[in-house]
Amino acid sequence: MTITPLHGRRRSHVHRLSVSARSHGRGATRFVCVCVRGEVDAANAKDFAIAVCEAVAGHRVVEVDLRALGFLAVDGIAALHAINAQLARQDVTWSVLPSRAVSRLLELCDPEGVIPRADDAPDPTEAEPA
Repeated sequence: MTITPLHGRRRSHVHRLSVSARSHGRGATRFVCVCVRGEVDAANAKDFAIAVCEAVAGHRVVEVDLRALGFLAVDGIAALHAINAQLARQDVTWSVLPSRAVSRLLELCDPEGVIPRADDAPDPTEAEPA
């Protein structure tokens, strides 16, 4: 399933977002990987949350790959919390595979770790200094 492109209220290239999903495995080990590209900001954060929740439909295990996300605004963190609430209601196990920038924002805006991160996600404290 591919959902591309999503646009916020303004149709500039800054607000483009692409969400695609691929199922992996079989039977009890079946899961879906939702890959997100582009940017999530105030104009399209709600579209982002809706697209991820629609891509997850019918799956019990989900990984949201944000490594190709060029920008995630604080509104994107709010969208991740909305996704978390929706998937918890559906009893879906999920995690985020963040980029270094997304990891840093999650560290700042979600210090309690409410948004589940994938175990193999890069640790921002191990990153080389800029």
